[in-house]
Amino acid sequence: MIYTVSNVILVLTFFIFISKVSNFIKIPLLILIALWLGFDIGYYLIYNTSIQPSNVAAILTTNKKEVIGLLESIYIKMFLVIAFFSVFTYLSVKELKSVSLKWTFVPLIVIGCLLFFSRTSVFNKNSVFKQFSLAIGKFPLIFRDIALVRENSKEIDQINEYVKGNRIMPQGIILDKNKKTPEKIFLIIGESSLSTHYSLYDYEKDTTPLLTELSNNQSLIFFKNVISPAPITLLSLRNTLSFATPNNQESLFKYKNIVELAKNAGYETVWFSVSGTVIGWHNTETSMIAKTSNISKLLNHKDVGDWILIPMMEKAIVNNKKQLFILHVRGNHMPYDNFDTKDAKYLPGNDVVAKYDRTIHNTDRYIKRVYDMMKQQKGLSIMCYFSDHGEVIGKGHGFLSEGNVQFKVPLIMSSNNTIEMNNMKKTVEEYRSPSGYLNNSNLIYILSDFMGYSISEKVKKWGKSEGEFIFHVDGKSYRFKDIKN
Repeated sequence: MIYTVSNVILVLTFFIFISKVSNFIKIPLLILIALWLGFDIGYYLIYNTSIQPSNVAAILTTNKKEVIGLLESIYIKMFLVIAFFSVFTYLSVKELKSVSLKWTFVPLIVIGCLLFFSRTSVFNKNSVFKQFSLAIGKFPLIFRDIALVRENSKEIDQINEYVKGNRIMPQGIILDKNKKTPEKIFLIIGESSLSTHYSLYDYEKDTTPLLTELSNNQSLIFFKNVISPAPITLLSLRNTLSFATPNNQESLFKYKNIVELAKNAGYETVWFSVSGTVIGWHNTETSMIAKTSNISKLLNHKDVGDWILIPMMEKAIVNNKKQLFILHVRGNHMPYDNFDTKDAKYLPGNDVVAKYDRTIHNTDRYIKRVYDMMKQQKGLSIMCYFSDHGEVIGKGHGFLSEGNVQFKVPLIMSSNNTIEMNNMKKTVEEYRSPSGYLNNSNLIYILSDFMGYSISEKVKKWGKSEGEFIFHVDGKSYRFKDIKN
């Protein structure tokens, strides 16, 4: 109730104030407020949830094509809402022109005090990660958005110092130099890949014929009931490639990330990505982790596709040298156009599901290509594919109220050595949670094990327990089993 009243007071106060200024100032302000109100309320009407802290962060740090992909699915509805609020704003300001300006002073003072005290008494006593969740209920409509942008910029300022940081090893993880390790590790990070649309995972359409054949020939292993730790990239990879977990985000800055662990274990680290260009102000956690690699190239997937990374990786391979290759691909992200004529011919159809399925088929071919490269290596080599999050097909991801499909992802592994594949499967299953989920928040422990680290039983037990939780876009952790379908 307080939140609703404060919104009404704030909007009316703005309208009264705007009605008193000259047209030179009034018109731009009217346009700005109409767009702002329209977008905020339009988002709520379309997705049945308000804009969350991590949605703001994602908008500020994602690339142009991904933003366009999202807008393509909602622009008609959003246009109608913004058009309505443009007319509403104009008529309201016109109607309130006769109201005295003095009536704006009291609400402005009250709101100003709320903003000041909520910031000094709440924000300054908490870490940067907790500021997001606290901002939700403390600010009226437009001021809340401003606060979220401000708090996101503070987090990104901290992230921009990440490369310079000196992080330590967590307790219970020790490098065992006598442990047998692969010479080459090929790690593929997918985007928006929903495991329930893989025929490998029993989807009715034959979207992954190559992976299914490899599985039938026992040349590949895949894991069921796998979940991502978060429904958007910046949160998911923070909780996958570092020791951050849904209940402990601060570990991102305290402990070494997967790249640093690999370097410490004697691997040359190579990171190639087509998801590396931002349209916002800052870098993300993912790009900062990538920049700790020995070699990193972050390309703009507006200009290039996933397949360009294959020849780049081929050129970077050095025989008899321990190397970790990380390929961060665009995969199955909106607007679902990451496929070619081969995929379109194999899976015909023009609806949104058919387009999404074609991107899965393209991913099937992509993973098989990396698999072939892995099999050609003379030394012991392994391959691992996972997706950052799932997808609400036709809408996207990162919604507080769109169910658990945003977390259902594939996890696929292989090796050029059958015995090693069996060992990999055993290692992964050690992290299955009490409820039967494999949470990719434990992937850093699994990969560490592959690279030669010994993980204590205490750490494994804690990882299994943490595997019950996901970190949502409102900055809070939830048990995955409590997220509705």
